[in-house]
Amino acid sequence: MSLENILKKNPLIPVVAADTTDQANNILYKLRNKNIKIVEFTLRTPNALEVIKEVIQSNEDFVIGVGTITTLEQLRKCSLLGADFLVSPGTTIEMLKFARDHNLPYVPGGVTAFEIMTILEYRFNVIKLFPAEIVGGINLLRTYQAVFPQVKFCATGGINTTNKDKYLNQENVIAIGSSSLV
Repeated sequence: MSLENILKKNPLIPVVAADTTDQANNILYKLRNKNIKIVEFTLRTPNALEVIKEVIQSNEDFVIGVGTITTLEQLRKCSLLGADFLVSPGTTIEMLKFARDHNLPYVPGGVTAFEIMTILEYRFNVIKLFPAEIVGGINLLRTYQAVFPQVKFCATGGINTTNKDKYLNQENVIAIGSSSLV
């Protein structure tokens, strides 16, 4: 399934951190009980890579992504985990080249017009907008709809149960990520 189809089918993405496999499996148990079958595990804990690898291997019924990828080396390591998607809060030219050359399901982060145009040059049209609420939120997305109609955003940062529907109702928002969904 393509990255866009994964996100269209699962527009609410819980963003979580887990330091142990037990902790990760407990999170997945809670999500299953809420009928949520997608999750983004972040690289914010010391054991994140090992935990994510184990969770991916033992939970084939879940769409599992890896987030908070901030370096090329992390992207390389994460590309070997078998994750359904990979997410960065920002990106670099080297990360874009690697993801493109290896046909990775990568969601690079971009906020400014320059960043978005650079990401588009590398043929990525799904972009993470982070931190969405701080950088202009809905107003910024409305502006970008006219300027970059080919871009679909995954908005994250400051999104919660109160404002999530405003984001999901934006034509150029394909998905939202939030820790409040757990």
